This record gives sequence, structure tokens and C-alpha cells, in this order.
Amino acid sequence: MLFEVLLGEFLAPPLEATARAQKAFSKLNNVSFGGGGGAWVRDGDLILNVAGQSSERQFGSMQIFELSREHTLLALGHATHAVAGARGKWLLSDYRESRFKDDAVITRAPGQRLLESNVSAGFLGLAVEDPKQLTGRALWRLIRYFRSNSLDTREYVFAFWSRISRTVGVMFAVLLAIPFVLGSMRSAGAGTRMMFGLLIGIAFFLVQRLIESGTVVFQLNPVLLAWLPTALLALVTFILLARTR
Repeated sequence: MLFEVLLGEFLAPPLEATARAQKAFSKLNNVSFGGGGGAWVRDGDLILNVAGQSSERQFGSMQIFELSREHTLLALGHATHAVAGARGKWLLSDYRESRFKDDAVITRAPGQRLLESNVSAGFLGLAVEDPKQLTGRALWRLIRYFRSNSLDTREYVFAFWSRISRTVGVMFAVLLAIPFVLGSMRSAGAGTRMMFGLLIGIAFFLVQRLIESGTVVFQLNPVLLAWLPTALLALVTFILLARTR
């Protein structure tokens, strides 16, 4: 379990991110990690949508939605290129803006804009990641940020507790091997035991993916559902161990 924690928190995520970036950058000059819709991030009265990332601090097109305290749209801006600077400052290139005032729309000619935001390049890099590929520390930071902006955190809460439950599940997976050696399965061939163990592992994986989709779609409790596959694995393990005794 300790090895799994070290592997999942410190080794696998940066290697996975590096591999994905190298593969993408070798094919395209400007790559979107957030799919067709890009990454959506809220920072106070600003909503940012970034469609691509070409390096650690250089991003593709950025849309900026400025809202009032009454949640009405004040302005809509679009930049074809965004470069992250120090202390949350962004340099936007070819920036165009339409500002809504009373019954008029005031347009801004294309140019550069210096945007000050609490969203850093590092955080925006997290926002375009798959939650399942983030470390527990990164997920916890995202959960706190989303809660402070009254945003939906179910997907990230589920991913956070799912990482913990899968780590605990390693212990039950090891204990599950005991009935195969000492129980009624000991007389079966190695192929039969391997197939039975493989079916249990596939079932555990499919149940987890099914629960993950249900958590987001049906707005179910993410903490309880994150632990459900591990709880079922533990139940099967205890039943087989009891039969072995």
C-alpha cells in the first residue's frame, strides 16, 4: 500500500503528464487538453475558457466572461493567445472585447490586454487535466478552490476519495489471494484460479467506472459511492476467508 501511494502521488502523475505533453506537442503546435470545450475556470466575477495549451505558460485562445454581482453579463472578450506572467498576470494578444452598457454595445479594437487574475498557469494546467490523473494533493486544492467559488465539486470529490479507497483496496486484493491457495479453489488448476481472479478484477473495474458515471449524472453522494467498490471487494474477501476457515 505504501508503494502504491508513493507511485500514485509522486511518480505516475508527472510521468503521465510529461508523456502526454511530449506526444501532443510532437504532433501539433497548439494542443487542447480540455477536449472540444476547453477548460472552464471561474475567478470571482470572471469566467475564463481556455481552448488550448502549447507550453507550460503559453495557452491558446481565451474567452473572458465578466459578470456583475447580480450575475448579469457585463462584457465578453476573446484573445487568440495568452501568456502567463508572474503573480497572476496574463498578457492577452489580439484581444477583442464587447462591453454591454444600458442599451448599447461598446466594442474594443483588437490589441493587447494585461489581465490580473488569481488563476495561475499552474492551476489552469490542473483544470485541463483529467481528475482521475491528478494527485490527491492537487485534487484537494481544486476542491477547496471550487467550493470557494460555489462550483460543483462532485467529480473531484469522487476522484479524491476514489484514490484513497483504491489504495485501501490493495490490502483486500492481497487478502483475497488466501482463499485461492488454502480454500476450495486450491484443487483447481492454475488457469482456473487465474481466470476467477481476473473476473473479480474486471468486475471491480467495471463497477467503479459505472459508479463514477452515476455520481456525476445522477448527483449522488460521491464519498459513499467512491468507497462502494472497495466495500464490495472487502465483503467478497471476508466471505471467502470465512468459508476457508
